[in-house]
Amino acid sequence: MAANKFIDLKPRQGNTPMIQMLSLDMPALPYSRASALARYISVPTEFWSRGWIVELGPTAIALLLILLESQGGYDRPRYVPKERREAYGVSHNTWTQGRKELERHKLLTVGRTPQGGDFDYTRLRNTYWIHKERLFSSPGSPETRLLNFPPNFAD
Repeated sequence: MAANKFIDLKPRQGNTPMIQMLSLDMPALPYSRASALARYISVPTEFWSRGWIVELGPTAIALLLILLESQGGYDRPRYVPKERREAYGVSHNTWTQGRKELERHKLLTVGRTPQGGDFDYTRLRNTYWIHKERLFSSPGSPETRLLNFPPNFAD
């Protein structure tokens, strides 16, 4: 494994060598857990087992993942700034198409919130909330209540 540059062996006098895992991307650097380098999201296994993976189009799935990442750790709907949207490389039309499909399946609620300070021009911006618990039911099934609806959505 040392010959393949997966590990680095450092000799220690009178002892076995010290083993250091190496990064697959940059073998000269020590290994770092991916979770320490990036932000991850979780998608319930029901996304696959309930058939959402085949019900949703690729555009809706992409937007679902984007909004889950944006929403992660927050208890309120989030506004996604233009720079953040551009970082994903999603066009305005793609965003709108994915949004409409997610809303149609009751996976997404879009609200409006004012943005701007006391001396700025105040604009209304869209806020997004993914109803992750909806993934636990099958596509097309009626969802009478949304368990994870954020408090004060209209604020």
